[in-house]
Amino acid sequence: MKQKRTPIGLIDTTYDKEDYEKAVAYEIRFKEIVYTDEWEPYVECCENSTWKYTSGQVQEPRNLILTKSEWGKRNYASIDCGGYAVSREVRDKLIQEGLAEEADFTAIPNKKGDEICFHITPVHSFEGFAEDNEAVLVDQCSSCGLKRYNPIDEPYILKDETARKLQGLNCTKEHFGPIIEDYEKKILERLGNGQNVVGGLGSFPMYIVNKEVYVFLKKDYPRMHFVPIFGEEMKRKLAEDKKKQQDAYWEMVRKLSRKQAYVVDYLPMDVPEDAVTSYGDVSYYILNEKKTELKNRFVAVIHKLMCYYKMCLGWGEWEEYPDPAKIDEIMEEIMEDFSGTMYCLFPDIRMLIEASFDSLWLDVYNPSKEVQILLDKIAASEGMFFRKKAK
Repeated sequence: MKQKRTPIGLIDTTYDKEDYEKAVAYEIRFKEIVYTDEWEPYVECCENSTWKYTSGQVQEPRNLILTKSEWGKRNYASIDCGGYAVSREVRDKLIQEGLAEEADFTAIPNKKGDEICFHITPVHSFEGFAEDNEAVLVDQCSSCGLKRYNPIDEPYILKDETARKLQGLNCTKEHFGPIIEDYEKKILERLGNGQNVVGGLGSFPMYIVNKEVYVFLKKDYPRMHFVPIFGEEMKRKLAEDKKKQQDAYWEMVRKLSRKQAYVVDYLPMDVPEDAVTSYGDVSYYILNEKKTELKNRFVAVIHKLMCYYKMCLGWGEWEEYPDPAKIDEIMEEIMEDFSGTMYCLFPDIRMLIEASFDSLWLDVYNPSKEVQILLDKIAASEGMFFRKKAK
């Protein structure tokens, strides 16, 4: 299992063969997509729905219509308005094998009424997935009780009690989807292009199959894509691995902090200790009256380095591929409170940056010659100076 952060801040997780073998269940995530001709995009969860955000209503497509050419020769596909569909061949195999029921599928016709494919609409729904994965509740209908949660980062976990509830085809009773206004604002802030980049977002259940269905389908349709869902044992292992990794990062900090130090400094050279100047007054003024400007320069230096190397943020605990906005927030907190040190560890190049509340510089430990050249350019671009720190 490997994880990395995408350019828009999402975590991308890839799995190997062993991960799929260890899984106790699997989320359906077919990659091929078909586009429906007609559908009702947003449907209230009940007659007296009390959703707070109209653009975040429960999205349950119905009255789907597909053209035969759009479905083509596919045996399975993701539907653009949410959910998944399979061919009659796949549907019949699952029913004949006793792994699904006819009621688990809804026929999708074309405009003439001819059957094109079958929408997966599991009869069996279960609770517990959100709780098992510590999902954040966004909204709840006070009329029917349907809960909507923020999307969950992988890997997914199912407690033993929840896993025992699974049948062949399942969907979660909980729905998952961002508050569209918040999601759109975040994306636009990151892309900075002023365009509406959000379309078709809503709130959906997760469609999950048990191991028996997964093994059966992959035998005949090896390119069908699923995401593994792990049991409690994996949750414990992930917790243990996380602790080991946290300890390893702190040990790396301890070792790197003994290496040769450099600085990205407000000043081009050290002020002699015996110099009779206004350095103290200037330093005080910048750290108090010009702290936002100084903070922005520091943050920009770190952000630019993050574009070239993997970075781990040390603030309480270590976080890999941190949200760039978090760097800004922590630096602001440090300077406002006049306390704390933020650690920026670049493990692949074994380099450490420390940002403290009372300094006009960033401490940089163990930069290679290649990185020194880069840091010199980055520092200059922010009106700062990169140099070796006096011992």
